[in-house]
Formats: sequence, C-alpha cells, structure tokens
Amino acid sequence: MKAKLLKFALVIVVAIVSVVNIFNAQKSVQLSDLAMANVEALANNEYNRPFFSQCPTCEVCRGEVCICESGLDQFFEDAQRNCSALDVMLYVMPDC
Repeated sequence: MKAKLLKFALVIVVAIVSVVNIFNAQKSVQLSDLAMANVEALANNEYNRPFFSQCPTCEVCRGEVCICESGLDQFFEDAQRNCSALDVMLYVMPDC
C-alpha cells in the first residue's frame, strides 16, 4: 500500500513540475524601448547607409591617423565635410 501511495505521489510531483516548466517556457520576453529601437534599426538596414550624410558623393577616407586628443573634434568635423565614410585606424594621443 505504501509503495502505491509513494508511486502516486511521485507521478503527481512529476506532473506538477512538468506543468510549471511548460508555463514558464511560454512566457514572452519584454524588450526595452532601446532594444526595440536597435532591432528596428537593424531591420531597416540602417547600418548600410553612409557614415556621414553631409557628403554622400565623397570618397571613403582610409588609412592611419595619429591625432592629439584636443584635435579630435576638428578631425571629425573635417571628416564629415570630406568623407562619405571612415575606414581608418585612429591613434589618439592624450597630451600632445
């Protein structure tokens, strides 16, 4: 009699654990607004557009650039005017 009761209790426990696992697997994941914006940007192929939109007819700027940290803003302003995209290895020196 005890063996049958023990088997029955074991079946009930396995059934409850199975139902809880199925319930947890069906929960939907809520993404933050930022994550949804990133998904939409990737879906809209945003990253295949030119890096700088101010000069869509310019060439891609390539090469290695060594620049002082204080001149970084000017570098990017110049790049926006003269480059359609940047493909550079940028070395930034802290104190020139």
